[in-house]
Amino acid sequence: MLDRLPLPLTLDSLINRYRATFGMHVTLVVTGYSEPPQGQLATLLYRVASEALSNAERHAQAEHAEVRLDLRPDSVSLVVADDGRGFAATKEDLPALTACGHLGLAGIFERVQEFDGTASVDRRAGGGTEVHIRVPYWRGETT
Repeated sequence: MLDRLPLPLTLDSLINRYRATFGMHVTLVVTGYSEPPQGQLATLLYRVASEALSNAERHAQAEHAEVRLDLRPDSVSLVVADDGRGFAATKEDLPALTACGHLGLAGIFERVQEFDGTASVDRRAGGGTEVHIRVPYWRGETT
């Protein structure tokens, strides 16, 4: 789908699938003023959002989630916040995550690192989890 549609529209399609399939109330907020990334970077962002929503539905039993995409000339950030059971992890937790079978979370950290980005998975103060990634981005970049 990313070959035909810009990232915000593919994220909207993903969110609509979660609404229809699981009844999860998910919203999408896009901010910033830069062109959406394409190619491998767009694929990374889509996969992170998909994994975070999957975890929110499957493991955290979240009822609500918000996907925030912030497009800046020098970087792109993606945040997926949910109201489920909270969970936290860091890059240093990769070996333990992998050993425990949390391959999706480990994959988020590994993929983001390949793009010289940063990732965090934090418990939210009011409950739930927030997955946050930031990746350097330059206008016109396609990989």
